Amino acid sequence: MSLEKEPADHAGLRDDDDDDQDQDQDTSRAASKEDGDGDAVDSPAVALKTSEILAACTWRDATRLRALAESEGGLLADSLRRAAWPILLGASPPANETKPVFLLVLEPAARAPLVARLSVLRIRDFMLPSLSATTAQLRLIPDILARADPDLRRHLSSIEPFYALAGTLTMYAHNIERYRDIARLFDVILAREPTFSIYLFAQIVIDRREEIFEIDEPDMLQVILGRVPPELDLDGLIKRAVNLFTDHPPETLRSWHHISSSSVLKTCRDVDASTRQTLEDGHRFFERQVKEIQWQELRMGVRRKMWVYRRPVKYVGAAIVVGFVAFYLRRNPSLVQYIWSFFPGGH
Repeated sequence: MSLEKEPADHAGLRDDDDDDQDQDQDTSRAASKEDGDGDAVDSPAVALKTSEILAACTWRDATRLRALAESEGGLLADSLRRAAWPILLGASPPANETKPVFLLVLEPAARAPLVARLSVLRIRDFMLPSLSATTAQLRLIPDILARADPDLRRHLSSIEPFYALAGTLTMYAHNIERYRDIARLFDVILAREPTFSIYLFAQIVIDRREEIFEIDEPDMLQVILGRVPPELDLDGLIKRAVNLFTDHPPETLRSWHHISSSSVLKTCRDVDASTRQTLEDGHRFFERQVKEIQWQELRMGVRRKMWVYRRPVKYVGAAIVVGFVAFYLRRNPSLVQYIWSFFPGGH
């Protein structure tokens, strides 16, 4: 499939009505004829959904696009993703310029602006100088399992959820080989809040419960869980993950209150509001998280020092208290007489 000769923009950047009609027809034809990895096949259902996607892009209807991205087949084809993905991320390039999209969809020259929004507004937690924010995200997975499948959670209680690091860090591009599947997952990941990626992995684990219960060794569990099955029913997986999210929203999870208020999981909790955020907003959230991490590391360092020197500190502290009391009593002899009067034979 060639990406060199694609139809013009359909995300509301219109020169005139005639051009819009021609462009919509071209993109619709391109979407219905594409085949191979990640692309649509020609059918009435595809044609109908293509027209719905184009209409949502024309009116910049992000809510409708999210619903279409979650539904079976996602956004169908790269020719449609070019128009839809920037809207899902709230990107608004100047008129008559090619819309920037991701590495898997557009040519290198067009990638930078949209990748910048993705990096700063959707996955910046993974770019912090410490893994603490990433670890906090991963700890939501055991909480989800505890609510959805307590037996499975108990079986996995001996291991940390680092098995999900590669998948969540790369938006599953590390785990999934077929381009078509990667593009389909990108549809829903961009359409939903960043937390949804965590629920996707939790659902993958739940779907493998029978296989997991046959393994008891912690090291083997880490290896097995870190490998996403090569053949996935992605539409079915997404539907189950949506239900999992609905049944057990983030606010019901025990570890949710450990997530920083500047984390993407919370700043993008309202997906509509997140599309209006700017890169400057993202940088501001990033700086806040860096300061939080520095403060946490300082506090943990002090605690470690206090633990190492807990006995000397206790003795020194006791000596200081005794010295202070002695000094105070010396300056207040009447208080000494008062205290002494409570003892037998005291005067």
